[in-house]
Amino acid sequence: MHRIAFMKKDLQKMREMNIAKLALRDANNDAEKDLLMTWALPCETMLLSNMYDTINRTIIILPDAREKQFNPSGNFQEFIDPFFVIPIKKMNTGYFTMDTTEPYTLSSWENFDR
Repeated sequence: MHRIAFMKKDLQKMREMNIAKLALRDANNDAEKDLLMTWALPCETMLLSNMYDTINRTIIILPDAREKQFNPSGNFQEFIDPFFVIPIKKMNTGYFTMDTTEPYTLSSWENFDR
């Protein structure tokens, strides 16, 4: 599946499920095999959702070790990318309106609408 088609499909599923921030566990590294360079996904999905939605939605792929490092289920007011955890209040609200009321929803690459 084309990368943009994948992102649009998953962002639509997130919209339907009322999810703004999604962290997908990827124990077998399948996401990297399917998408290549998953490190860009959080920003790509945030920018793409900005074109179609009233809030920004974001997806991050988490290998097992990263989940413990970032604790996505405890992050209500932070944007997680593979390199940094950024407080949402420090983001440019002229471009990005991220949800600050809900934590990241945890699922797995294999189980999220594959």
